[in-house]
Amino acid sequence: MPAIGDRRAVIRQNIAPARPAAGSRGVGQAQPAGRPGAPSQPGSVPGARQNAPMPWDVAAANSEAVAGKRLANSVTGLDAGWLATEQDYGLDPGFDDAASNPYSRATLLQRSYDNAKRGTLNSAGNQLYAGSYINHQNQNTFQFNKGRDELQKSYAAAHAQYIQERQEAQDDFNEEIGQAGWNRINAGLDAEPEPMPVGYGKGGSKNRKKKIKENISGARKA
Repeated sequence: MPAIGDRRAVIRQNIAPARPAAGSRGVGQAQPAGRPGAPSQPGSVPGARQNAPMPWDVAAANSEAVAGKRLANSVTGLDAGWLATEQDYGLDPGFDDAASNPYSRATLLQRSYDNAKRGTLNSAGNQLYAGSYINHQNQNTFQFNKGRDELQKSYAAAHAQYIQERQEAQDDFNEEIGQAGWNRINAGLDAEPEPMPVGYGKGGSKNRKKKIKENISGARKA
């Protein structure tokens, strides 16, 4: 039978919620490497005697593992979608090269502007210094600048949506981990107490269950 100090350490370890791994690109943390939210091994305490995990430890660990997997899948899908969005807009470095990304929105806008300028020039003939030619070229530039502004605003809105969805996935994960922690505590309190070790005196089972509650309460305050 493990010592009381060892059991208190085990309980403290068991009720500690799992922490997600650092994120990968995106949300300030971002977006992540590794599997976020991988739970620690139940009942594993450095320097303490190793004990078989309780049924309620395993159930909570399974809930944490499912939450971590769901977060990882959500983040992977969102990151893949954002990569496609960056390529579609072609505004960021690495995606703004017309040779490697010729059909991005930014590249097509620039091509339309260049064609408009050439068309105006060809139509002008010998009237390169005429007011009509200058006005047409100014109109071409205005339309390009307007299109570029709309493109950048649309891109910013898409990025904000991406960040929001990643944060929502993280919030869902945190909520599931917190709920798993409470379920672990409540299931541990409701579980049948282990055989009474020597030294608990009269009232065996009741004293044992009381001691478990005291240990969990102490672990939560620690």
